[in-house]
Amino acid sequence: MPSATRSCRAGASVLTLTLALVTGAVAARATDEPSPIRGATMGTYYAIHLGSRAAVTRAVGDCTGRVLARIDALLSTWRSDSEIARFNASRSVDWVAVSPATAAVVAEAIATSELTGGAFDPTIGAVLAAWGLGPYAGSVSTPPTAAATADLRARVGHRRLRARARPSALRKTVPDLQVDLSAMAKGLAVDALAATLERAGIGDYLIDIGGEMRARGERPGGGPWRIGLERPDGAGATIARAVAVTAGALATSGTYRRRYPLLARTVPDIVDPRTAAPVEHALRVVSVLDASATRADALATALLVLGPTDGPELARRLGVAALLGTGGAHPAEIATPAFTAATAAAVDLPAPAVAAVQTLLETVDCAD
Repeated sequence: MPSATRSCRAGASVLTLTLALVTGAVAARATDEPSPIRGATMGTYYAIHLGSRAAVTRAVGDCTGRVLARIDALLSTWRSDSEIARFNASRSVDWVAVSPATAAVVAEAIATSELTGGAFDPTIGAVLAAWGLGPYAGSVSTPPTAAATADLRARVGHRRLRARARPSALRKTVPDLQVDLSAMAKGLAVDALAATLERAGIGDYLIDIGGEMRARGERPGGGPWRIGLERPDGAGATIARAVAVTAGALATSGTYRRRYPLLARTVPDIVDPRTAAPVEHALRVVSVLDASATRADALATALLVLGPTDGPELARRLGVAALLGTGGAHPAEIATPAFTAATAAAVDLPAPAVAAVQTLLETVDCAD
């Protein structure tokens, strides 16, 4: 689901959103390292790095392309013919038939909204449009008025959206409710590609879609994959720390990946569903470790929306492995106990059970 490639601003003083495969001594490439599978998706890049024991075939490469194309056809808000776009265009408040995969993804998004008290919400499409964010980038030059913002709040909220599995369908309780799943789509795609590789018998990989990552097994040359968290500085970016991963996902959300000019200020591309406005607080970036990239992607967004006090509090209460970075005059990092414990050794999280991923792959023509 396209979203323009995000980048960090020079001079920012908090942990960056950018997740990178650590280079240097720990990542010297073995001569038998398979060539990465690379391409464009969702308005950004994807890269699949394989361990030296993995063998990629044309069939695997073709299958990854079909998986990504299927996600785009179902969930993209950047194309008018996607399933979600057609649902958004409908003003019906009756059940609208959708594919089982779309219903499963929306059900998962609603569950995450409940878990986070609405900090993550799949119904923010109208807010993004009003502020000229996401697929509506550059469409407005002034922020919405107080009256318009109040109207937006009446059209946003996960409790105004329903999903059912049999027969698979979605339903909105207000005619102009707009669904946008960008805050979990890249994570979903990462999980779907991981399942695709594992079905093909490939157990050593690192998948990167626009900075959302999942790794398993060994990197070329042996040992766990090492994912770097970069800290930007005035001259570029330097590695602040590295996380060793043998099984698990790492997703990051932040308020300076993309910013948009509105009058005399700029606003980030992350909005608070509860206020129907871009977030404005000291918390700049959140990274989440989880078995599922889908869940990590959504939780990173929710924790960032909640801010420097409520975000860490919810992460601790839910046992989320999160690293949160604040900005301002005195930038700081907050690591939850679960993050500290997970990174004390190589991260090894159990394989996730993401119903939406399994339902999605059932519709893609790829051999097991």
